[in-house]
Amino acid sequence: MPNAFETARNWLSGKMKTHAGRDIVYQRGESSQGMKARFARIDTSIDESSGVDVRAADQDWLIDAVDLVLDGNEVAPRPGDRITDGDLSDGKVYEVAKISGMDVWRWSDPYQKTYHIHTKLIGTAPVTES
Repeated sequence: MPNAFETARNWLSGKMKTHAGRDIVYQRGESSQGMKARFARIDTSIDESSGVDVRAADQDWLIDAVDLVLDGNEVAPRPGDRITDGDLSDGKVYEVAKISGMDVWRWSDPYQKTYHIHTKLIGTAPVTES
């Protein structure tokens, strides 16, 4: 039975998906699934030997774990998966990738219901394999 905080988290997550969610397509190889996702962001610092910190802001996404289903199976994000923001014919395409020594994703909440996925912009759809 969920506690009051988990109930509030579920309610807020649903509102965020409805009112702040974007239509995306999640792809792994030939499998794809349309869903709603929310923008997230993490700033990373890379310590340069010159004494200057280089800061980069990559596009991160929040996706509910129950929505991340490919070929009928719930899956976890992995490197090389792609997220297209918008339509597969003309949306921005991001690739799931490790950043600054972190894994490609982490849980965004203590109840392990929402993935926080790290990505890098690789182009505009359709992206061809090189």
